[in-house]
Amino acid sequence: PLGLGILTKATGKYPVGTLLVNQGMSLQVDKNGKSVTNINQLGVGVDLYDSNSGQFLGRISMGPGSAVAKAIGHVPLILNSIAFDKAGNLYITDTAFGGDRLQPNVAQHPGLIRIEHGSIDDLSKGGISFTPISGVPNGIAYWEKEDAIVIVTMGGSDKSGGTAIYKVSATSFPLNEIPSPIFHDVG
Repeated sequence: PLGLGILTKATGKYPVGTLLVNQGMSLQVDKNGKSVTNINQLGVGVDLYDSNSGQFLGRISMGPGSAVAKAIGHVPLILNSIAFDKAGNLYITDTAFGGDRLQPNVAQHPGLIRIEHGSIDDLSKGGISFTPISGVPNGIAYWEKEDAIVIVTMGGSDKSGGTAIYKVSATSFPLNEIPSPIFHDVG
């Protein structure tokens, strides 16, 4: 698991305080230390747990054939950070490394997955979008004062020339591309 988040607005199935945990990634190894190369065995998705008891409550699957993969046109490879905006919409960064380790190779699409609050319980409702981010998205947070999503990249972006910080209004989604960063080359 890489990213953790706490549900800030109840859905029909999940109460406030539900713990979300990103699971599965393209850089996995099996119990013998060998790379998992079959995309169907990665188990990419978000598991939801009762934060008091630890009881498993549900899963947002993102593997091959899932509603998320169909909506965004690809399978996420490394789910990283999680954030929620004030409306309860879910944001997840996909760092998207490791597609070259899979057999057959899988195209890497780094970016931001957004699932509207009303779709968290039932992904067939739609409300799923993807914004490409060429700068290897890593951390994400919600900035309440600005009603904005803040994203940190780890480099590789043609827009930033390296690591960068982006601020995107939460009301601007879905987006076809990320706007210019607010800070360039931050380390």
